[in-house]
Amino acid sequence: MEQYNGRSVNGGIASAPIKIYRKEEVRIRREHVADTDAEIGRLELAIIELSDEFRRLADRAGENVGEDDAELFNAYIMILRDEIFIGTVKETIKNERINAEFAVMRVAQGIAEMFSAMEEEYMRSRAADMEDVADRLTRVLIGESSRPFAIDEPCILVAEDLSPAETVTLDKHLIQGIVTVKGSVTSHTAILARMMDIPAMVGVPLDLRSIKSGQMAVLDGFNGVFITNPDFETLVKTKNRMEELARESEELLSYRDLESITTDGKSISLLANVASTRDLDAVEKSGADGIGLFRSEFLYLEGRSFPDEEKQYRAYRKVLETMGDKPVVIRTMDIGADKQPDYFGVEAEENPALGFRAIRICLKKPEIFKVQLRAILRASVYGNAKILYPMVTCTWELEWIERVLKETVEELEKEGVPYKIPLQGIMIETPAAAVTADLLAEKTGFFSIGTNDLVQYTMALDRQNGMLDDFYRPKETAIKRMIEFTVKSAHENGILCGVCGELAADISMTRFFIDIGMDALSVSPGFILKLKKHIRSL
Repeated sequence: MEQYNGRSVNGGIASAPIKIYRKEEVRIRREHVADTDAEIGRLELAIIELSDEFRRLADRAGENVGEDDAELFNAYIMILRDEIFIGTVKETIKNERINAEFAVMRVAQGIAEMFSAMEEEYMRSRAADMEDVADRLTRVLIGESSRPFAIDEPCILVAEDLSPAETVTLDKHLIQGIVTVKGSVTSHTAILARMMDIPAMVGVPLDLRSIKSGQMAVLDGFNGVFITNPDFETLVKTKNRMEELARESEELLSYRDLESITTDGKSISLLANVASTRDLDAVEKSGADGIGLFRSEFLYLEGRSFPDEEKQYRAYRKVLETMGDKPVVIRTMDIGADKQPDYFGVEAEENPALGFRAIRICLKKPEIFKVQLRAILRASVYGNAKILYPMVTCTWELEWIERVLKETVEELEKEGVPYKIPLQGIMIETPAAAVTADLLAEKTGFFSIGTNDLVQYTMALDRQNGMLDDFYRPKETAIKRMIEFTVKSAHENGILCGVCGELAADISMTRFFIDIGMDALSVSPGFILKLKKHIRSL
């Protein structure tokens, strides 16, 4: 029995055989062809076949994973239509009289190397797309499936990493868990795991050569533990725990339509934190009172370029229309620190947690900020929207935000575009904001306390640093005092205050939140029913 630790990206317990995903390399030999026209015809037929497959994958991605991943396959189709790529392949076949698959591989390799050598990270990332398309095209040309990996029984999927194209081809009904050696909490692996609501870990130090498909394994997504070849005792404990979780889930469903109110009549709203439109089904099943945090940054992290206004507008509108009269708090992009899209072009920082991030990027790059504001204001016509600004530390930043918002509104009015200005609020996640909450409350519409960063900045520790886990104490007196003062300041100024950080889901803190008059707790959809059950017992 071997035990490995990694970073959990979705909770849950799984016990199943391992299925190792290894991308088999296609070996292509150079061959002389006599009829180059026939060879080019063979290439064109392969392009048509692969384009049709990409369209099917795009449809499947749109239904099962989301529009963002569907766009990837549309981009792949564009590569197959690219005149430089395909034109060069055809010229190579004609001039050198070589087989199509060898010409595809060689030309694609040259283009990928050109992309890799470019200064812009966004352009360098195009190399992987070119290589993936070329690999699939050569497989079609030699008569292999462009998707050589298939799952036909329940398993825990283990891989070095998974690309967006690979994740959407997986059968979500058979995958019991996902473990990858690489990846991050914002990777497509993590997004897929949350969408499928299965346990998953990334950053697990596995040597894939030392394990085999078919080996039994146990995945504990709650504690970030992966065990291969578990002994009998571990298997029995895992089975019992899985049965216990199933019973708990069934029992919790009875709380879905009940109020989150204590036995002596104190109520508190339970809202959902979501990362994308893919989470809406989970929100509906949880019976949440609304969405307390729509993490718009995932629109930026999932793509390979800035999401345009229309893409954002569609996402926000879908969430608002789905939620109806229930509130939807859309946080403007919280980019920076540990969430760094390559295409943003932000220079490396010695201490990114204290650097160019969140509202600071928005205010220094208003051209990006305005695109998001336009999308939110347009979508707000279709529901009960609120805007939440992250990392605000002082009142003059609110004045700066107001100027950019005013300019955005003037542009929309000039264009005759329908819009609505939602209630605006700020996150309290720095000591500066917490100790001046009384002043900030006079200039904003509501507060949402981001306890993750508030703890980090107050306790002067990097929450990404595993060596500091013993020092990360979110229930210290200093934190509680800041939270209590923030709630008091909000209520004295007639505005609401909620918590959207991880502390909101900690049931040992629920009584404290209710006692100080907290108005709302915003947590992942999977925590809502458990939290509601606890509140109704107080």
